Amino acid sequence: MALSVHDQEILRRRVYGLVDDELLAEHRERPFGPHSPRLIEVLDFLRRNPDPEQPRYLVLDDDEGFEVGMRSSERGGPPTSVDDERFSTREEAEHAVFLRRLADYGALRGDLLPHGGSNAPRPTDDLPYPDGGGAE
Repeated sequence: MALSVHDQEILRRRVYGLVDDELLAEHRERPFGPHSPRLIEVLDFLRRNPDPEQPRYLVLDDDEGFEVGMRSSERGGPPTSVDDERFSTREEAEHAVFLRRLADYGALRGDLLPHGGSNAPRPTDDLPYPDGGGAE
């Protein structure tokens, strides 16, 4: 990951601890809001996409349903489909994008894939620091 030290700390200290079954259910039920303060905090982190190396997902609509796509790495290039999974509603596709973003940042682990359980913060050693050690 190419996160700044500051964003690594936000991810470790805030985002990981906020992601649980309740948060995932809330987003699944209301991907367009209104959202709880917990979900707003997680969405704000994901939407600002602090790691330029992470994929930039979007929802594609081809009049036969919805699918998850990825923005082109070339400016103005066409988006590409991520896989063959189709969704009957935009809400389902938006939730799939949300889950992919969480997984990309390591915020979905264990029985939270796809759902079920808690998501305790990771140990400091899991994140790289410029001096090679963990946060003190």
